[in-house]
Amino acid sequence: LTAGDLLRTLPILPFGELQLEHLTVFREQATGPLRKVTIDGELTATGNEVGGHFAFRGQDTGSYSLVVVGKSASTWSATLSSNRPHAAPIVSWQSRSRPTDSSDIQVDGQLRIDVQELAPFIALLVPIGPELEKVTGQVALDWGGVAATEAALGSLWEDEHTRLDGQVRINVTLPALKGVAKDIALTYVGKFAGNATQA
Repeated sequence: LTAGDLLRTLPILPFGELQLEHLTVFREQATGPLRKVTIDGELTATGNEVGGHFAFRGQDTGSYSLVVVGKSASTWSATLSSNRPHAAPIVSWQSRSRPTDSSDIQVDGQLRIDVQELAPFIALLVPIGPELEKVTGQVALDWGGVAATEAALGSLWEDEHTRLDGQVRINVTLPALKGVAKDIALTYVGKFAGNATQA
């Protein structure tokens, strides 16, 4: 596989729409409310785009939704959110790719995390304690990159034409961590850039 393969459209699905009604997934090794998950939703294929909207809930939990839209392995988006009224998305991901005028591929994207919404969701998967469930804040990651179309994916970072840059922003607060501190705040803003010769 090469970087250029990331531009290929997704395979044509053998259906236009797939409906899921009360699909139950039991995770034998898991613990907590999401050990048994019920999923409802649909997967649709229109032209060269695949989209999905799924709602899922665990035992005695609220409902969550996952929306996914994709055109290729490198152009897609996904949003995970609680189905509570006016709830902000828990995690939002967007990635886009396009060929450049030269024989390169350009990829850029962003990741957004609402820490306040994420904490109770993680608590459904693993016990994190009531203190960590009170964390608030935002995490944002933006990136862009360029790679030669013919570069092998397995050694993409070693190719001299590959370049990646972006920025990270973190703003997190926690009222207290028992026995450690109170009114904890973390703020971080940083940039990154590099290629094989700078790694």
